[in-house]
Formats: sequence, C-alpha cells, structure tokens
Amino acid sequence: MPGPHELPDTASCRCCQRTGQMHLPLEERQAPVLPEPRNLNRAVKQALAQDVRECRYSRDEIIQRMYAVTGHMVGLSTLDAMLAESKDHRFPAEWIPAWVIATGSRRLLALLCAEAGLYLADATEHDLAQLARLSIETKKASARAERLRRELWERVS
Repeated sequence: MPGPHELPDTASCRCCQRTGQMHLPLEERQAPVLPEPRNLNRAVKQALAQDVRECRYSRDEIIQRMYAVTGHMVGLSTLDAMLAESKDHRFPAEWIPAWVIATGSRRLLALLCAEAGLYLADATEHDLAQLARLSIETKKASARAERLRRELWERVS
C-alpha cells in the first residue's frame, strides 16, 4: 500500500487537501541535482538584492513590514549583511514568507523552486493547470464511455 505521499497522479493526500497543494506524481519525484551551497547562497543574495532595488519600499520599510508579519525585528545591518555577497550571513528560510509579503516579490520563491526543478504558479496559473487536468480526465472518461457503449452494442446486437 502506498504511503500518504505516494499516490497516483491526480489523487491527493489529507495534507494536500488541507493545503490545496498536490504532490508530484511518483515518476516526477526524482531528486534534482542542486547547485553547490555557496552558489545557491550567492543566487539567493542576488535575488534579495534585486528585490530591494526594485521594491517601492526602502530597506527600513521592508524591515518594518517583515516585523509586522513575523514579530521579529531584523536590524538594518543584519539585512545588509544578508544581501552582501562578501558576507557569510544567510537569509533564514522562515523569513521567506515575510519577505515575499513585505516586498511583493516572488523572485526568491521562484529561484528556490527552479533549483528544485519546479515552477512557481500563482492562483490563476494553478487554476488553469487544474482545468487542463480536468479536461484531460474528461476526455479519457468520454473515450472509456464510448468504448463501453460500443462493447455493449456489440453484445446486444
């Protein structure tokens, strides 16, 4: 019997039903080759720095907005150290949701998803993918129904 995360293509487990997400089909769950940690850390720092450059809020405002989400105050010098490629400070994963909310940018999430061989989709893209999946399932069901109709017709005629 498959474990909770080893379900067929379109089935979902309880945690998927609760979160609205679906796990990858088994054949797509191959471990991606991740970059060297230093390279990923550098890419994260570059993504964060680009977010700051393109954000309509100042670094101080970003910090305040993150504080409003997390309740954890980040110092400006700490943020600068996390953005600087010359520093060894790393951006904590638990701050990522607050960063996305504070800056309005999904760049960091998209980077991390891409590193795992996945794509980040917004609600509309998710719904479009779900609609396509349902359309395919409907066509398969129609084809099965047609086959069954023909078989029944052959039996009774």
